Amino acid sequence: MKREPIYFVSDFTPKGALRAHFPLWLAWLFLTRHYWLALGALMSKSPEIMKLLAEDYPHLSWLLAAEAPVLAVILANFWRTPEGGRLARVVWSAARPIMVACALVSVTLALWQHPHPEIDFGSLIAVALTIACLVLVLFGRRAVAVLADFPAATPAEPEPINPESNAPIAPVTEPPRALRKLDDLVGFPPFSAEEVYERVERATRNRDVLDGPTMLAFVQAYYHLGDMNRATDLAREVARILPNYPEALFTLGACLYALGDDSGALALARRASKLNPAEPRYRAGIEGMRPAAAQAGGDDSGRSSA
Repeated sequence: MKREPIYFVSDFTPKGALRAHFPLWLAWLFLTRHYWLALGALMSKSPEIMKLLAEDYPHLSWLLAAEAPVLAVILANFWRTPEGGRLARVVWSAARPIMVACALVSVTLALWQHPHPEIDFGSLIAVALTIACLVLVLFGRRAVAVLADFPAATPAEPEPINPESNAPIAPVTEPPRALRKLDDLVGFPPFSAEEVYERVERATRNRDVLDGPTMLAFVQAYYHLGDMNRATDLAREVARILPNYPEALFTLGACLYALGDDSGALALARRASKLNPAEPRYRAGIEGMRPAAAQAGGDDSGRSSA
């Protein structure tokens, strides 16, 4: 049975990215070694060292060209944050192919420069270490996980939605896979707030969840804790992200109803029931909200003014 790797809190950066471990850093430094040698030669300002470097590496320009993308990968590692730009994400998505290509070019040029039996011991060691870097990138579980990890982008600020909106509603055939996977977190389940938080944390750690359902689960927790203002704000964001998901609309309606906005809650419950007429909770919610909305009549404050 294949064992899943276990990572600790210290294995992640404050921004949520899986840290590059020591072997991966060694591979990065070794695959860009000719840049560090050239930098040291330039800093020494010694013509003899520059001449020696040129004699030892006749294909230095090719090596520097092959190692340049690896330097870009190292730089992209420092931008692995939710605010990381598109360029950093593109470079990081190609990190493994870049490192593999660099290693293959390095081995090819080393064997071309020193064909058997002329290859010296130092070049043989360099080829062996390059192959070790190649194996690490291709088969190292931690290295593969790091090179595939980039924190999701920070969502934009939510735009308030109008509960009375009469915008056309597109029919929903089936909720997304992540919604089905988190189906036990919606519909005001009889979980304690701590249990909801624990489930959301586990789902987020597995990275198989959408932003909308995750926040909807937090809405449930805030609702159970009695923090209705925060629950309502999050419910509005969920309804903005998933405007045609009936559970999001009904949840927002329940929050508005708890705050005294009877007419807004009733409108959202009706929209949810229109999207999913077979759900009895929505029909029961409409029947429960209708008397309060009718009693409020023209009073905008509803039950909150009673």
